[in-house]
Amino acid sequence: MNLIPVIRFQVNTVKTLRLCLLSLTILVAIAPPVSAEPMVALQVRAGSSLIGLANLYCHGREDWRRIAEVNNLRPPYVIKEDSALMVPADLLLGDSVSALVGAARGQARLTQPAKAAQPITTGDNVAAGSIIETGEDGYVLLIFPDQRFVRVDAASRLRVDMAMRLADGSLKIETTLEQGATLNNVKPRSRPNDSFISRSPTALTGVRGTEYRLKTDDGQSTHIETLRGEVYAEAQGVSRAVPLGQGVIVRKKQPPSPPRPLPATPSDLSVATTYNSQPLHFVLPKQPGKGVMRLTISADEQGLRVIERRIGKVGESLSVTLPQDGDYFLSLSAINEAGFESLPTPAQAFTLRTTPAAPILTIAKNARFFTHEAPLAWAVVAGATGYQVVVAADTNFAKPLCEAETATPAWQCPELPFGSYHARVRSIAADGFQSAWSETVSFSLAEPPRLLSDEMTADGPIHFRWKAVEGGATYDLQVAPQADFSDVLVSAQALRQPEYTLEQSLKPGTYYVRVRGNPVDGPPSQWGPPQKITINPAPMTLAVKLILGALILCLIL
Repeated sequence: MNLIPVIRFQVNTVKTLRLCLLSLTILVAIAPPVSAEPMVALQVRAGSSLIGLANLYCHGREDWRRIAEVNNLRPPYVIKEDSALMVPADLLLGDSVSALVGAARGQARLTQPAKAAQPITTGDNVAAGSIIETGEDGYVLLIFPDQRFVRVDAASRLRVDMAMRLADGSLKIETTLEQGATLNNVKPRSRPNDSFISRSPTALTGVRGTEYRLKTDDGQSTHIETLRGEVYAEAQGVSRAVPLGQGVIVRKKQPPSPPRPLPATPSDLSVATTYNSQPLHFVLPKQPGKGVMRLTISADEQGLRVIERRIGKVGESLSVTLPQDGDYFLSLSAINEAGFESLPTPAQAFTLRTTPAAPILTIAKNARFFTHEAPLAWAVVAGATGYQVVVAADTNFAKPLCEAETATPAWQCPELPFGSYHARVRSIAADGFQSAWSETVSFSLAEPPRLLSDEMTADGPIHFRWKAVEGGATYDLQVAPQADFSDVLVSAQALRQPEYTLEQSLKPGTYYVRVRGNPVDGPPSQWGPPQKITINPAPMTLAVKLILGALILCLIL
């Protein structure tokens, strides 16, 4: 029968702890293959007797005989202080307890005894006999009574074998990790018979108030890594102490390897205090060795409620998208070629806030305006009470030419020299929070079309001509008797040539004309400045002059 790893804190001394582990190992070794009777270790305190133990912990005082048989005791049935006796679980008095699912994420399901598997959710109760399975993106945090935590990582399968409170109030928890990895956080015991046992296919591990990782990937080996306190690994009759910052491998049918130091903890990652856009990008620090690094983002400083985990090579940039705005903690650990993982870096807190979101500028890409001013506009952003807009000649906005805050999603860029420019805008919330900048939009300002002549006569078709702009552009033209164009007399659109001939005549007088160019790949430009033109009376012909002279002569005579 394969041995299994166990983490427990049920005794007062290292000697007694090792006796407990050895007792479990011997029982597994000598038990017939058909027997799978679960056993529970009870500590022998000063003044204890077999009858006294049976009277306190078992259904009847006569159960002392079964305890003696299991532990190979013979008359006079002497038991030693600080030793451990193995007791069949079905003899014990006690109440069943369950673990609470404190958090769950991704693919995870729970199979309760005699029930079909169901998706697991925060708040579920997990009783003894239950199995928890997680997918490649899943994790589950179990909270046992007395604040004992087990984090079931991705691609794992954990069985809860026992969860009961004995007659003296002691808590007995036993689990088996069949596949994957767990992080176990066990506080020092508060009662003599408190115990916490974690098994895997190849080893038995004991603890007295500690934090450790347990990993098994193929049923052939188990990694045990001590993050706090001290762990004892037992297999094939050999027990190894695993101090803080060290780990062992327990391979199938082999004793635990000698403890070895875990990889060095990586240098801290550069983490901003606030991120206002996604995805987030983190560049892993460089360090000697050929291993990889694990980046963990959690909702708590202890790293129990995992949100995202990524594996990457040193120097690699990792992209992470978080599910929602909030406060998070980031830590980093190194994994060497033997599969051992370092202690994590201290958790670094940061905040993700993406609302209100960055605006989207609605002007066309590379828009061209035939004016000294650019009408910038963007989509309204929910939750924004204002906007900050910046215009610069360089894409880095190192030297802004103009910037402003506005309450509306539009802004008229002040007069600028003709040339190329770049603009960006961001949202401002009521509490002063500023979103990420929008994508940069480039535009250019060019000289507007201008009439080549402002003097015309009314003796024939009136023909307007103006300076052409970029090739392929079209033009719009308006004529009005007032400079505000409140009463437009002539309107022509989409002219393909920089000229236009009026179809109707105009009376001699003063008028105003404006023209705008429409770039091929952009919206219509603003109207150019109004140009004042004069329509002069048509000159008199010779016949008209002779007739007029004759009339004047008649009047004189």
